[in-house]
Amino acid sequence: MIITQIRRGRRGNSLLFCDGEYIVSLNTEVVLKNGIKVGMYVDEDILEDIKKKSDIRRAEEKALNLLAYRGRSKKELQDRLARDTDEVSASVAVEKMGKLGLVDDKAFAEQYAHELLYNKRLSLSATKYKLRARGISEEVIEELFCEINIDEQQQVLFLLKGKFHRKIGDEKSKNRVVNSLIRMGYGYGVIKKAFSILGEDALEDEEYEI
Repeated sequence: MIITQIRRGRRGNSLLFCDGEYIVSLNTEVVLKNGIKVGMYVDEDILEDIKKKSDIRRAEEKALNLLAYRGRSKKELQDRLARDTDEVSASVAVEKMGKLGLVDDKAFAEQYAHELLYNKRLSLSATKYKLRARGISEEVIEELFCEINIDEQQQVLFLLKGKFHRKIGDEKSKNRVVNSLIRMGYGYGVIKKAFSILGEDALEDEEYEI
């Protein structure tokens, strides 16, 4: 097949035409680096090789854009890239981001755990759950939490004095606060003691839905 035209696509890609017919959309950088030009002869093997390189470059560009927005774990980045490209291209892109130091599960876990524990004030168990959901390994999680010293009783007291202070009124609103704290991963015993410390000891021993 002879390349008869290379047209610029809407997203900056290069549209390849062979023998007057549209063949494939390729990453423009890959097209230029590989010397693809009008009049050049290409066969199926050459096209397949160029397309693979193009898919990988697109995945890398997507990964850079995603990481510029916020940090991500390797699994999270892999899963997100796989929505728009094949698994192989996604894996190669993630590996490239790792070599560039742009994706690091340990660094991400430290940053994310800090946000969950100190900004959102989630419990230790809820924080670990969310880290696992992002693909962080048990080894990294355990190593990280060996260095974290959090008093969950103080966490709940902080929330009751701050975020939930104006929401504690009658028994119904108090129960809503308790349910919110349970959804944040705290045990009922810890919550009840915190209310007692604050003088809000009217909580009854009953079951609260998560």
